[in-house]
Amino acid sequence: MKVVILFIYFIFSHLMFAAELKDSLTKKELEWLHNHPTIKYSGNPNHLPYEAFDDYGNHIGMVADYLDIIKKKLNIEIQRVPSQPWPDAVKKNKNTQVDILSNYTNNKDFLNTYIMTHGFIKSPIVLIVKRRGKIHQ
Repeated sequence: MKVVILFIYFIFSHLMFAAELKDSLTKKELEWLHNHPTIKYSGNPNHLPYEAFDDYGNHIGMVADYLDIIKKKLNIEIQRVPSQPWPDAVKKNKNTQVDILSNYTNNKDFLNTYIMTHGFIKSPIVLIVKRRGKIHQ
């Protein structure tokens, strides 16, 4: 499990948009991929625009897009395991039903047993309000 998290951290931190991602992996990393043909993933079921699982179990949002890029560039299988609600995703990870869990930071239980990555999506908070009448300064 720790190797999976470290591997994903490596990808997100340094190589997300590398032209030839697979060429940048070490022999040990390529061997690990060869020995782990399917990586099971679950995430926050209702956290758009970052990620969610729709009514049909499809993984959607920015995290899903990132995982699709990784899947294509590395020619690996990432099996999305839907979860509802969020505590179900955490439980699946703790029970080793999934290898990767996204969007779970600042949890001391996980800090002792898992390798946590740095954030890979930055999102400023923006407030949009409909303009009514004249603006007074």
